[in-house]
Amino acid sequence: MSPHQLAEYLPRWISAVPNTPEPVVLYQSMLARNLVGFAFPWHSPDTERQAVESLILNALTRAEGIPAGRYHSVSEMDITTQRFLAERRLAPVEFLQSPGTRGLYISEDQSVTLIVNMVDHLLIRVLSGGGTAKDIWSRTDTLDTALGKVLDYAFHDRLGYLTSSLRMAGTGLRVSVVVHLPALALLGEEARLAAVMEQKRLAFNGLSLGESRGNVHGQTSPSPPGDRLAAEIEPVRSQSLYMDVLGALQIAPEYTVGNLFVLSNQDTLGLSETETCLQLDQAIALLAREEETARERLLNEQRGPLMDRIGRALGIAQSARLLGMGETLMLASMIRLAATMGLVTGCNRNALNQALLECQQAHLQIARGLPAEPCILAGERARMFRALFAATEMN
Repeated sequence: MSPHQLAEYLPRWISAVPNTPEPVVLYQSMLARNLVGFAFPWHSPDTERQAVESLILNALTRAEGIPAGRYHSVSEMDITTQRFLAERRLAPVEFLQSPGTRGLYISEDQSVTLIVNMVDHLLIRVLSGGGTAKDIWSRTDTLDTALGKVLDYAFHDRLGYLTSSLRMAGTGLRVSVVVHLPALALLGEEARLAAVMEQKRLAFNGLSLGESRGNVHGQTSPSPPGDRLAAEIEPVRSQSLYMDVLGALQIAPEYTVGNLFVLSNQDTLGLSETETCLQLDQAIALLAREEETARERLLNEQRGPLMDRIGRALGIAQSARLLGMGETLMLASMIRLAATMGLVTGCNRNALNQALLECQQAHLQIARGLPAEPCILAGERARMFRALFAATEMN
């Protein structure tokens, strides 16, 4: 199916996997590989890029166990389509910024993408709405093994797999987990958590909107004095939430949007893939326990302010006519927190995941045929939220 047809089908990872800790929103495994005899994509002429693309496409027809899907060349896409793929997590934001011949193979369930000629010749990318880091690595490893039998990977006996960035050399593996930690954020625990994770050699960061880091606070500028009731609507290119390979979009956790954080491994040398995933799974379990404790503390010690925040969020979601992307993420965060704590009814976790995907800029343009006008996109986003939370009530 074409990239535009993908908009009609929800990715597999939208549905939460049973028994996955509630804070987990998304697992993302990325494995960088390069081919012997070719310069890295950023330093190669387009004739080399074309040769690499041809080799990888040929390998896809010969390798066993490649999930059914289709290859999409960037030559078939306009910039809105490319942004749609990045918003849907099918490509990192670097895909928008890479030059020359490139493309990606997308599986039918949208859980696997094989990205050609981005920063490395091949990026194997697997997405999941739950399970464990070990599970997603197992799926990634199966694909890597199959392709490694028909492709000649660049490998050094001492350094491991050679990549365009020293931060990926070795295993070439970067596993990232997007987690939703609203209670810990409300209690101001972000910096402490980042320090704890740093001791475990894991990165714990926030997310910013758009294709590059936002301002120092990772959010839009405040409304001018006398206009505090006006919606804060970002420029069109900042109405998307992307992921990247090496953390270029990530910011200090206290400035994140929507109480969403990214936990990922820092080391690709000196640790095996299995050890890396074990570290992450243990850290996720710790974060889940800390978030549960923080929620109990809020309920017991700050119930009034908590209920006020939830009530305000629900009131805006049910009645606003314009919603910026940053405000949308924060409203969704508070309502999701309330739903998991049993403080509201009529809110479905999977439906909320879907709405947060579909309310981004390129999704709205492609799926709903809207122009790239900030206020028009904000108006449609508000309409979506009014419909989504129409039946949601506080207990």
